[in-house]
Amino acid sequence: MTLLPGNVRLMDHQVRTVAACKGSYVAGSRAPLIVMPTGAGKTITGCAIVDGAVSKGRRVLWLAHRSELVEQASGSMDKVRVPHGVIQAGRKASPLFPLQIASVQTLVARPGDMPPADVIVSDEAHHDTAATRREIRLAYPRCELYVGLTATPERGDKSPLGDVFDAMIAETSVAELMSIGQLVPCTIIAPPKAQKGLAHSVEHSLRKYGKRRDGRKRPAVVFCGTIEEARATTIDLKRAGFRVECVDGKIDALVRRAHLDAFNAGTLDVLVNVMCLTEGWDAPQAELMILARGCSAACTWLQMIGRVLRACPRTGKVDCIVDDLRGVVHVHGLPEEDRKYSLTGRGISREPQDKRASIAQCLVCGAEALSDRGALDLRLARDAATR
Repeated sequence: MTLLPGNVRLMDHQVRTVAACKGSYVAGSRAPLIVMPTGAGKTITGCAIVDGAVSKGRRVLWLAHRSELVEQASGSMDKVRVPHGVIQAGRKASPLFPLQIASVQTLVARPGDMPPADVIVSDEAHHDTAATRREIRLAYPRCELYVGLTATPERGDKSPLGDVFDAMIAETSVAELMSIGQLVPCTIIAPPKAQKGLAHSVEHSLRKYGKRRDGRKRPAVVFCGTIEEARATTIDLKRAGFRVECVDGKIDALVRRAHLDAFNAGTLDVLVNVMCLTEGWDAPQAELMILARGCSAACTWLQMIGRVLRACPRTGKVDCIVDDLRGVVHVHGLPEEDRKYSLTGRGISREPQDKRASIAQCLVCGAEALSDRGALDLRLARDAATR
């Protein structure tokens, strides 16, 4: 392990990633894209890169497109003791620090306040084709290094990011992170094949999978397809006695923050959302994800599952469940499958059908597992689904 200031230790996969980034720079890359699964510690890995750049006298700009991500980056920089300023609406600027963490929206709204930068780190870099980020990048033609961080290196239309980045760095996988306990095992419950309608109601899912064997509730996040569906689902669940709130793009930011804080504090058991918690939301205590919508893009599928994969020792979390009500798993595969990432062709692709392990399904509970792992895995999956 590598020790950063503040006694923050990098794990082996993070050390490999930082080394690979340095190696790509030496080889001539000036825009590497770092791919790390949700829960792998992208932010701390980015902090290590920033710490190295600042220690060499470089000025660094960290970009994030949501307030939660700005706060997350700032908190991580505090941990590794990198002095920094924050450029965000409602916050006082500190322009003299060598590192500036900026809200993309605020930076674009204040073009005259763009700080000097030799190195730019772009969080959630699969958004880097957006006009706002392109505008920022064009404002830094002499930037020495532009580093992207993402768990899913493709656009929502499944196209790659080769027009933005010139090197791909993917040093770890979901399977490796599960093997070292960074991520927990995941049981996916699904109908026998992909379908248009929901296999059952969200309420049914919560009642069947919402508790562990010890009786403790599994904190749950529900993904709906539209605001109308999400709000109707929330009303139904409240009537059924669940402690639940809805988070969508039309609610006030302060109300949204209150709901997220309540979930983190344990006074809410369920959060229903529409594309608000897909990425950039860390709640390691979440153990149940209910997918009440379709999903055409692998990047969205993997981002949503990532919300429940993180380990959480303080709550005794040992696994997670995904209730896939429309059978999306049959389209995009299990999270621990081997995947190929590319800057050309398809950004994210699975192994060819004849080379990858097929998905087997438990006929008792609908749990999915890779068939080459044998009957034992299916028994474990069935057991997990009843906890």
